[in-house]
Amino acid sequence: MDIFVGNDEVPNSHYRNLGDGKFQSCGILSGTSANWQGIPMGSMGVEAGDLTGNGRLDLFITTFYHEGTVLFRNNGKKPVSPTSARAPACTPAAYNRVGWGDGFCSTSTSTARWDVVVVNGHVLP
Repeated sequence: MDIFVGNDEVPNSHYRNLGDGKFQSCGILSGTSANWQGIPMGSMGVEAGDLTGNGRLDLFITTFYHEGTVLFRNNGKKPVSPTSARAPACTPAAYNRVGWGDGFCSTSTSTARWDVVVVNGHVLP
């Protein structure tokens, strides 16, 4: 199992498990250390799951005010590839709030289709 650590105001940490208790830093290579512009995110909520149904874990990250949300799709070619800021996950409602947490759930009887739940708010009135 790999390790992902969502950080606030500094690049995220992502480590690939090499086996035998050894890990290799892959945050910069995978694109998970920062957003699509290369700016560290205020990673408030992180969820991992197979959203694309390809058998690989994808990462969904909620962030601070005016940073949006980020979906990193694991396509198997690179550890992950980020969607752009214009992706459907980056809605104005999420962009203007702090994403305190997130989770994947299925509201249907088929687990082939996952929904993303985001808990938004703000620290200022």
